[in-house]
Amino acid sequence: MDLTVTASAAQVRIELAGVSQPADELTAELEAAATGEVRRWPVDAAAGGVSVIVPIYAVPAGEHTLTLWQGDANVVARYRFRVRTG
Repeated sequence: MDLTVTASAAQVRIELAGVSQPADELTAELEAAATGEVRRWPVDAAAGGVSVIVPIYAVPAGEHTLTLWQGDANVVARYRFRVRTG
């Protein structure tokens, strides 16, 4: 999956498909492949979907992995994507 981010954006909403758990039970862990830096973000339920809203600095150009966790031990889903600036 590719995600194009404009330089003027302050935040990025990453829409997540195939999630059946309520968003309030989930945490998103975002890892940048280039640096190995891992950050955790709350998950948002909006308009019938599940998404993660992160500041633009948290998703620099390059490869990323987003893992959804339920609690501390249960992986719900894992998404790999590339961020491009445009």
